[in-house]
Amino acid sequence: MGLLSAKKVVSYRAVREEEVDLAINLIRTSSASAVPINLSETLLCLINNVVCRVAFGLKYEAEDEEDGKNKIYTVFQETVNLFAGFNIADLFPWMSWIHKFDGLDAKLDKNFRHMDEFYDKVIDEHINSSKSSKTGVEDLVDVLLRLQADSSLTRDNIKGILMVCLVSLVFDS
Repeated sequence: MGLLSAKKVVSYRAVREEEVDLAINLIRTSSASAVPINLSETLLCLINNVVCRVAFGLKYEAEDEEDGKNKIYTVFQETVNLFAGFNIADLFPWMSWIHKFDGLDAKLDKNFRHMDEFYDKVIDEHINSSKSSKTGVEDLVDVLLRLQADSSLTRDNIKGILMVCLVSLVFDS
């Protein structure tokens, strides 16, 4: 498949360098104006931008919320918090009923819907455009759609693979 071959990783060097430059400029600007900056949040945003550009070909920053963060960054952050948070059912499966009352089930459902909508949007954009043929660089979604045409890979399979890849990239960072 060659998703993370040495050649493929090298092809994303420009993306990594550009995003690091943007993060450094943000830090430099904040420092020059003596405005405090949350370095953890800045680094998580940097990782999110690199991952989105490599996986989807775009940053999806046009969807800014009122606090200036893009929507997918907020959804990714919520996903990481839900996965990393305490879940009593992980220790005692017979106590999973408690999450109906503490709101965890509702949070998980809402997060899943947001991620599912986002993946549908990304897949539809890739199907409806010839982006990869213009730039010559295949992102993860392009590769998965190409594999779908050659095998029995379903749309839900693609969304599942994207979820696993993105969450593992964020947790490994």
